[in-house]
Amino acid sequence: MTLRAFTLIELLVVVAVIAILISLLLPGLAGARLASRGVVCASNMRQIAAAITLYADAHKGAFPRTMELVDGIPETINWWAIRSYQRALEEYIGVRPGGVDATGSTPQGRGVWFDPADPDRLEPAMWGSFSDNGLITGVPRKLADLRMPSSTVFQTLRERGWAEVVGVVPPDPLPVGNPDHPFWSSEYFDLCLDPWAETTDRSHPYHWSRGRAMPPADTSNEGWDQQIDGRWPGRPGNRPRYGPGQYYSYLDGSVRFERFEQTYVDARSDRWSIR
Repeated sequence: MTLRAFTLIELLVVVAVIAILISLLLPGLAGARLASRGVVCASNMRQIAAAITLYADAHKGAFPRTMELVDGIPETINWWAIRSYQRALEEYIGVRPGGVDATGSTPQGRGVWFDPADPDRLEPAMWGSFSDNGLITGVPRKLADLRMPSSTVFQTLRERGWAEVVGVVPPDPLPVGNPDHPFWSSEYFDLCLDPWAETTDRSHPYHWSRGRAMPPADTSNEGWDQQIDGRWPGRPGNRPRYGPGQYYSYLDGSVRFERFEQTYVDARSDRWSIR
């Protein structure tokens, strides 16, 4: 009786073939997984955009606020006050807000406030994955103030590595029992992009009251677009996690996948200005 067995060469060939097949399949699987996460991300953004318009309809056209005016300049306010922004929309979304609650707990599923592909989504005290257009929720604003709501960007994905971007590292442990701790009023809790000039001069063409988004390349505002996914200059070769563009939601409830340059062409043509 003759016994047959695989030779070492045959085994190596089989292993090589399997490795080649895996290398061919993995990118496709990773791409499919990212695409499915993008579907969830867009759905979450759509729900938030719908909620904010419902809120405005129920409050005489006024939007909930993520900032307050301090001597005429919009400033990031304490987390417990910003949290009211998410609480205000909770009635129209039916989910828990993001971030940390009074007991120090964070939502397990993270829910509608998060992009499932956001690498920061499980960070302590992380409030969400999306940044608002500050000309809508960062300053006193009503729906009637918007010239073309259906063509106005409401929200987009914030940059990853948020602590590095804003230069604020959450303390460990979190100062949950001290709502007056400076951390809760830091830029870590800046929920919106600030496309205006830091000035009290209301005649300035990019004073927040004029509703015009200033050019992101203008160094006087330190590049307000740098907090958008894929645009932080501190990372060489940085690009959006979903590929060539980002998700942007609009006040007509639509969510579009676009490059930032499509939303801001120049000072005369952009989708961030409300007037």
